[in-house]
Amino acid sequence: MEARDFRALLGLIVDATSSALVVLDPDYRVVRADRAAEVVHGPGLAGRLYHGALAACATRCDGCPAASTFADGTAKTCPRPHTGPRAGEVLVVESHPLDLPGGRRHVLLVGRIRSSVGTERRAWRISDRYGELSSGAE
Repeated sequence: MEARDFRALLGLIVDATSSALVVLDPDYRVVRADRAAEVVHGPGLAGRLYHGALAACATRCDGCPAASTFADGTAKTCPRPHTGPRAGEVLVVESHPLDLPGGRRHVLLVGRIRSSVGTERRAWRISDRYGELSSGAE
């Protein structure tokens, strides 16, 4: 498989997940966001400071998992849940280090809908509600 084909396939896989995936640079700006992130947080995330784009906050919140991951390079989970601004779902937010070639660290934020039953089905229904993602799976 050629590199271009592999990147296209990887993009399809990322967009098929129900988790909101967002990559942050060291300045806390959104570098990339998948389709689920744009469904949950709204379009046009790239280039914006993450706390304003994702949490609608003026500043970083206490216990920010991204700050901890940038500092020590370990995965973290936010100690408090967040609410998606568009669909109102409660999200658990995790951060994971992405160490890129050249030694520049980025962070992958993963937002998952917190629910005890039917999380994946609910995520797809939320996505379908906004007409941006669809799945025939139930």
